[in-house]
Amino acid sequence: MEAFADPSYPREKVISEVTAKSKSLRLMFPLYTTRKCLECHGDPKGEMDRTGYAREGLRLGQNAGAISVVIPIRP
Repeated sequence: MEAFADPSYPREKVISEVTAKSKSLRLMFPLYTTRKCLECHGDPKGEMDRTGYAREGLRLGQNAGAISVVIPIRP
């Protein structure tokens, strides 16, 4: 996740790793904020959005998380 937060990290790049312990392949796809995201998650930070939750103060294009997919590896 830290890699996705680095502004110089290529937006189209996916992180992948093979875990020996769980014998699986993990892929992580970054999620970056769009204008639509900011309707609820943008400024002003702390103000309630339309669903009653506090806005996070995120900015356009900011990393907001990732989708993680784990695929079991079978011999």
